[in-house]
Amino acid sequence: MAASTNPWSQVYKLAAGKARANSIMTTLRKPDGSETSSIQETMNIMLDHLFTEDTEEDTLHHKNIRKNSEEPICTGGDLEFSREEIKNLLYNSLLKLE
Repeated sequence: MAASTNPWSQVYKLAAGKARANSIMTTLRKPDGSETSSIQETMNIMLDHLFTEDTEEDTLHHKNIRKNSEEPICTGGDLEFSREEIKNLLYNSLLKLE
């Protein structure tokens, strides 16, 4: 498909800030092989392609990942911050403000 008939080229031009004000969106080939017949239909096809709807159910794997991400991470070697560490942190933060 030539650049002048490829609606995706307009998307890239818009994203790069290089689109002309009089640019016209062209047709796009739909999944069934036909072409879009309006700017609205072309935009809808593009949006459907870029932002698909997630309709799948969570698997046990997904549920476990979500559960594990919500639990705090605690290891046997976790130590409380020392007074010196907190003092240094505050001191260095104040230096950055100056």
